[in-house]
Amino acid sequence: MLRFKRQLFSALTILAIVAGGGLANQQAIASTDCITWDVDENGEFVCTEWANTDPDPDPNLLPAPTGLNVVTRTSSSVKLAWDDYDGATGWVVEISTDNAETWKELVIQNPAANLATSLTGLKTASAMWIRVAALTPGRTAFGDSEFVTTKGAKPVRVTVVDSKGKPVKGGKITWRMVDNSAWSSRTYGLTDDGVNDFPSAPAGQVDVTLKDAITADGALVSGSWRTTLGFDKTVLELPETEPSKHTVRVVLPNGLPVIGAEVSIPEPTPIYGGNICLETKTIKVWINDSYIDDWGDYVTDGHYEDQELCQKWGKEVLGYEGGTNIESTQVVNGFTFVSNVGPYTGKTDINGNFVVSGFFSEDPEATVTYDDTIITQQQIVPITSIATRVELDYIPWVGVQSSAITANPNQLVPVEININEADIGSAAFRPAAVKPRVKVT
Repeated sequence: MLRFKRQLFSALTILAIVAGGGLANQQAIASTDCITWDVDENGEFVCTEWANTDPDPDPNLLPAPTGLNVVTRTSSSVKLAWDDYDGATGWVVEISTDNAETWKELVIQNPAANLATSLTGLKTASAMWIRVAALTPGRTAFGDSEFVTTKGAKPVRVTVVDSKGKPVKGGKITWRMVDNSAWSSRTYGLTDDGVNDFPSAPAGQVDVTLKDAITADGALVSGSWRTTLGFDKTVLELPETEPSKHTVRVVLPNGLPVIGAEVSIPEPTPIYGGNICLETKTIKVWINDSYIDDWGDYVTDGHYEDQELCQKWGKEVLGYEGGTNIESTQVVNGFTFVSNVGPYTGKTDINGNFVVSGFFSEDPEATVTYDDTIITQQQIVPITSIATRVELDYIPWVGVQSSAITANPNQLVPVEININEADIGSAAFRPAAVKPRVKVT
């Protein structure tokens, strides 16, 4: 256990640490501080003795200390040092284990602490930011933060989400240290919650690579982040992209879904170039260098050379004209998103939805047509968002075909009408029966 005598630790800070939180960029020391402290088995600072101190003046009036660096480190400790500061009577050391979101404060009333200050009892393979301010006795501004890690490796959880915070699942995920000193020997996959647990990884800067994972709207995504492992949590977020799925929802004036409405998006015409090689592969070809030597003997010799061989000939697509071009691929900040494309035409499903996949190069228009065999309705609507709602102007005509009923005049008889007998174009309805009483005249 690490123990410093006559070293200050803020009472408010200790309360925050015990509660599991931290103090974010605070600028004043509380009047009651910790002068003796320990590090528990979880690597958390715990105060054992308190004392009263005076509050600090405005830190912005005093320049910051410089030269903070790591002298040595182990799997559970780090030794720090920094430059002398004229008039320093002590130091304030702040530590962040959540990538500078919150800070825990340590106050050291020892002007020589800059020569060597050790933090022990730390977690293996943990990452932290550390910064220092001087007490003169007033507090100065904080100097530049130093990134510090302990040695070793430990299980690491990584969560991957899209730009809207929705989980990304499946695919293959690996890590590699930026300096190529270590990397993942195996590939892993994301759960449906977007989570992967690496069994063991060191702390430090890494490139995390994802291949063919599935976004919330069904696109495949591949790419890499440069991030830092070892903090309390690691959440990797994909860059924002255009949606890869668009839904056209057709409803009646009363809000019920329309089944079987035809939706079409104008399909562009490709512009072809010449007949060229669309796909090649490299093969090894033996080059004969045989010759007749000075003695008149034939010497067999040669070497292999790489040559390109065409595997697929065809017409090159130079572009498109008319209609709406739907792209299958979108690249954003080094990440490649791949989606299915289309269909350009189709009919709404049982929920009144028509879904088209792909990335739109521009906002298209969709033509919605519905024919109930009596009235044909049509609307042209722009698709400017993920979901487009289209409301028909008229309730479809319903023709009821029922068997003849024989009864005496003025007699009330039950008549059963089943909705399955309704004739509404190509629509299909779920069963629903009613038995109204009618008067036969």
